[in-house]
Amino acid sequence: MLPGMIMKRPLPFISSPRVSCLLSLLLGVVALQPCYAEQESMRTNEVDTILATTRIFEQKNLNRKSLNGYDFNHSRFSQATMVRARFDSAKFDGAIFLDSDLSSSSFVDADLSGSKFEKVIIEGSDLRKGRFNRMTFIDGKLAGANLSQANMQRIFVERSDLNKVNLTGSDISNGSFS
Repeated sequence: MLPGMIMKRPLPFISSPRVSCLLSLLLGVVALQPCYAEQESMRTNEVDTILATTRIFEQKNLNRKSLNGYDFNHSRFSQATMVRARFDSAKFDGAIFLDSDLSSSSFVDADLSGSKFEKVIIEGSDLRKGRFNRMTFIDGKLAGANLSQANMQRIFVERSDLNKVNLTGSDISNGSFS
Protein backbone atom coordinates (compact mmCIF):
# COMPACT_ATOMS: atom_id res chain seq x y z
CA MET A 1 0.00 0.00 0.00
CA LEU A 2 1.29 3.43 -0.89
CA PRO A 3 1.83 6.02 1.87
CA GLY A 4 -1.25 8.13 2.51
CA MET A 5 -3.65 5.60 0.93
CA ILE A 6 -6.53 4.17 2.91
CA MET A 7 -7.33 0.45 2.68
CA LYS A 8 -11.06 -0.10 2.30
CA ARG A 9 -13.17 -3.11 1.45
CA PRO A 10 -14.73 -3.16 -2.04
CA LEU A 11 -18.24 -1.81 -2.22
CA PRO A 12 -20.71 -4.70 -1.66
CA PHE A 13 -22.97 -3.76 -4.59
CA ILE A 14 -20.10 -4.01 -7.06
CA SER A 15 -20.13 -7.56 -8.43
CA SER A 16 -17.70 -7.17 -11.32
CA PRO A 17 -14.00 -7.37 -10.39
CA ARG A 18 -13.19 -4.99 -13.26
CA VAL A 19 -15.62 -2.35 -11.98
CA SER A 20 -14.42 -2.81 -8.40
CA CYS A 21 -10.80 -2.43 -9.49
CA LEU A 22 -11.54 0.67 -11.57
CA LEU A 23 -13.49 2.32 -8.76
CA SER A 24 -10.74 1.49 -6.28
CA LEU A 25 -8.21 3.20 -8.52
CA LEU A 26 -10.43 6.24 -9.05
CA LEU A 27 -11.21 6.61 -5.34
CA GLY A 28 -7.57 6.16 -4.32
CA VAL A 29 -8.09 2.97 -2.30
CA VAL A 30 -6.38 -0.37 -2.68
CA ALA A 31 -8.58 -3.22 -3.88
CA LEU A 32 -8.51 -6.32 -1.69
CA GLN A 33 -8.92 -8.51 -4.78
CA PRO A 34 -6.46 -8.40 -7.69
CA CYS A 35 -7.52 -6.49 -10.79
CA TYR A 36 -8.80 -8.59 -13.69
CA ALA A 37 -5.73 -8.04 -15.87
CA GLU A 38 -3.41 -9.21 -13.10
CA GLN A 39 -5.16 -12.50 -12.29
CA GLU A 40 -3.03 -15.57 -12.81
CA SER A 41 -4.19 -18.41 -15.01
CA MET A 42 -6.74 -20.80 -13.52
CA ARG A 43 -5.60 -24.16 -12.21
CA THR A 44 -6.82 -27.26 -14.04
CA ASN A 45 -8.83 -28.43 -11.01
CA GLU A 46 -10.64 -25.05 -10.98
CA VAL A 47 -11.57 -25.59 -14.64
CA ASP A 48 -12.84 -29.08 -13.78
CA THR A 49 -14.98 -27.68 -10.95
CA ILE A 50 -16.62 -25.09 -13.22
CA LEU A 51 -17.29 -27.73 -15.87
CA ALA A 52 -18.91 -29.98 -13.26
CA THR A 53 -21.16 -27.17 -11.97
CA THR A 54 -22.12 -23.94 -13.76
CA ARG A 55 -20.02 -24.18 -16.99
CA ILE A 56 -19.70 -20.36 -16.78
CA PHE A 57 -16.23 -18.88 -17.26
CA GLU A 58 -16.84 -15.19 -16.53
CA GLN A 59 -13.70 -13.04 -16.42
CA LYS A 60 -11.55 -16.16 -16.11
CA ASN A 61 -7.93 -16.34 -17.19
CA LEU A 62 -7.09 -19.48 -19.17
CA ASN A 63 -3.93 -18.04 -20.74
CA ARG A 64 -1.38 -20.68 -21.76
CA LYS A 65 -3.53 -23.53 -20.38
CA SER A 66 -3.38 -26.90 -22.13
CA LEU A 67 -6.91 -28.31 -22.09
CA ASN A 68 -6.76 -30.61 -25.11
CA GLY A 69 -9.76 -32.92 -25.50
CA TYR A 70 -11.84 -31.20 -22.79
CA ASP A 71 -15.63 -31.11 -23.06
CA PHE A 72 -16.75 -27.46 -22.96
CA ASN A 73 -20.10 -28.18 -24.65
CA HIS A 74 -22.71 -25.54 -23.77
CA SER A 75 -20.24 -23.54 -21.66
CA ARG A 76 -20.28 -19.74 -21.50
CA PHE A 77 -17.13 -17.61 -21.73
CA SER A 78 -17.67 -13.93 -20.94
CA GLN A 79 -14.72 -11.50 -20.80
CA ALA A 80 -12.41 -14.52 -20.59
CA THR A 81 -8.77 -14.48 -21.67
CA MET A 82 -7.50 -17.62 -23.38
CA VAL A 83 -4.36 -16.29 -25.07
CA ARG A 84 -1.87 -18.93 -26.27
CA ALA A 85 -4.03 -21.70 -24.79
CA ARG A 86 -4.35 -25.20 -26.30
CA PHE A 87 -7.79 -26.69 -26.92
CA ASP A 88 -6.92 -29.26 -29.60
CA SER A 89 -9.71 -31.84 -30.12
CA ALA A 90 -11.83 -30.09 -27.46
CA LYS A 91 -15.62 -29.89 -27.74
CA PHE A 92 -17.40 -26.52 -27.65
CA ASP A 93 -20.73 -27.49 -29.24
CA GLY A 94 -23.28 -24.80 -28.38
CA ALA A 95 -20.75 -22.76 -26.36
CA ILE A 96 -21.11 -18.97 -26.10
CA PHE A 97 -18.12 -16.61 -26.23
CA LEU A 98 -18.70 -12.92 -25.42
CA ASP A 99 -16.06 -10.17 -25.38
CA SER A 100 -13.21 -12.66 -24.96
CA ASP A 101 -9.61 -12.92 -26.21
CA LEU A 102 -8.50 -16.24 -27.75
CA SER A 103 -5.50 -14.81 -29.66
CA SER A 104 -2.72 -17.15 -30.76
CA SER A 105 -4.52 -20.19 -29.31
CA SER A 106 -4.75 -23.66 -30.80
CA PHE A 107 -8.09 -25.31 -31.60
CA VAL A 108 -6.81 -27.95 -34.05
CA ASP A 109 -9.55 -30.54 -34.75
CA ALA A 110 -11.85 -28.87 -32.17
CA ASP A 111 -15.64 -28.99 -32.50
CA LEU A 112 -17.22 -25.53 -32.24
CA SER A 113 -20.45 -26.45 -34.04
CA GLY A 114 -23.42 -24.34 -33.06
CA SER A 115 -21.27 -22.01 -30.97
CA LYS A 116 -21.75 -18.23 -30.83
CA PHE A 117 -18.96 -15.66 -30.81
CA GLU A 118 -19.59 -11.96 -30.27
CA LYS A 119 -16.81 -9.36 -29.96
CA VAL A 120 -14.20 -12.10 -29.73
CA ILE A 121 -10.55 -11.91 -30.82
CA ILE A 122 -9.09 -15.06 -32.39
CA GLU A 123 -6.26 -13.38 -34.29
CA GLY A 124 -3.38 -15.66 -35.23
CA SER A 125 -5.06 -18.77 -33.81
CA ASP A 126 -4.72 -22.26 -35.30
CA LEU A 127 -8.16 -23.70 -36.06
CA ARG A 128 -7.12 -26.28 -38.68
CA LYS A 129 -9.46 -29.22 -39.31
CA GLY A 130 -12.03 -27.72 -36.92
CA ARG A 131 -15.79 -28.16 -37.14
CA PHE A 132 -17.70 -24.87 -37.20
CA ASN A 133 -21.08 -25.93 -38.59
CA ARG A 134 -23.86 -23.44 -37.75
CA MET A 135 -21.35 -21.22 -35.89
CA THR A 136 -22.12 -17.49 -35.51
CA PHE A 137 -19.26 -14.96 -35.42
CA ILE A 138 -20.21 -11.28 -35.03
CA ASP A 139 -18.03 -8.17 -34.55
CA GLY A 140 -14.88 -10.23 -34.07
CA LYS A 141 -11.29 -10.40 -35.22
CA LEU A 142 -10.10 -13.49 -37.08
CA ALA A 143 -7.14 -11.82 -38.83
CA GLY A 144 -4.30 -14.24 -39.57
CA ALA A 145 -6.19 -17.27 -38.24
CA ASN A 146 -5.54 -20.66 -39.86
CA LEU A 147 -8.89 -22.25 -40.78
CA SER A 148 -7.51 -24.62 -43.41
CA GLN A 149 -9.34 -27.91 -43.96
CA ALA A 150 -12.15 -26.76 -41.62
CA ASN A 151 -15.79 -27.74 -41.98
CA MET A 152 -17.77 -24.51 -41.82
CA GLN A 153 -21.11 -25.38 -43.40
CA ARG A 154 -23.84 -22.84 -42.62
CA ILE A 155 -21.41 -20.55 -40.74
CA PHE A 156 -22.58 -16.96 -40.23
CA VAL A 157 -19.91 -14.23 -40.06
CA GLU A 158 -20.84 -10.55 -39.81
CA ARG A 159 -18.78 -7.34 -39.31
CA SER A 160 -15.56 -9.23 -38.62
CA ASP A 161 -11.90 -8.75 -39.60
CA LEU A 162 -10.99 -11.64 -41.93
CA ASN A 163 -7.64 -10.26 -43.21
CA LYS A 164 -5.14 -12.98 -44.14
CA VAL A 165 -7.38 -15.83 -42.90
CA ASN A 166 -6.26 -19.16 -44.37
CA LEU A 167 -9.31 -21.04 -45.74
CA THR A 168 -7.38 -23.52 -47.93
CA GLY A 169 -9.39 -26.72 -48.37
CA SER A 170 -12.22 -25.55 -46.11
CA ASP A 171 -15.91 -26.27 -46.76
CA ILE A 172 -17.84 -22.99 -46.43
CA SER A 173 -20.91 -24.18 -48.31
CA ASN A 174 -24.15 -22.38 -47.41
CA GLY A 175 -22.11 -19.96 -45.27
CA SER A 176 -22.82 -16.23 -44.98
CA PHE A 177 -20.01 -13.66 -44.81
CA SER A 178 -20.88 -9.95 -44.59
